Amino acid sequence: MVGYQDAIDLVCSPLIEGGYVNDPLDPGKETNYGITATTWTRAVAAGLIRGGTVSGRTHDEAMVVYRAFFWDAYRCGELPYPLGLAFFDTVVNHSPVWAIKALQNAIGVKANGLLNDATILAANQVKIIGVPHSPGAVIKLLKIRMEHYLHGVSPAVEERFELGWANRLLDILFAAVLAAR
Repeated sequence: MVGYQDAIDLVCSPLIEGGYVNDPLDPGKETNYGITATTWTRAVAAGLIRGGTVSGRTHDEAMVVYRAFFWDAYRCGELPYPLGLAFFDTVVNHSPVWAIKALQNAIGVKANGLLNDATILAANQVKIIGVPHSPGAVIKLLKIRMEHYLHGVSPAVEERFELGWANRLLDILFAAVLAAR
């Protein structure tokens, strides 16, 4: 059975979110394992992890934060895998409301930014991967994300990160296709 562990292993890998970054052009600013300083602070306040610096955070702490604040909070495990993987990575890399709207657009329901039972039900009834002339929800979601990267950020940010973002989407797509086989 694939699910959270497979998703977290990929997202926390060096391929995607595997380390400390403090880049002023990065929309996340200071992050470790792709988790922003604000989210680390929330995790400490919630008692999920101990205090400390963003740069000193560990892989194990990241797994706790990702589980509570991303995978469980956004019901990724209730989505058919690998759509759950693609949505998890979307929530990690974008704002939650944007990610939910992107998912809703990918599955063909009204994009209101609310992750409710109707959205989960619809996601469980759509084609997941599809074929080139009839893409499924994973491919549609990744396409929405790529369009956002190319048209929804400033030129300086796009120039700095577009290759990394494209590689990220290809890694998610590759994992999704393999999981769907």
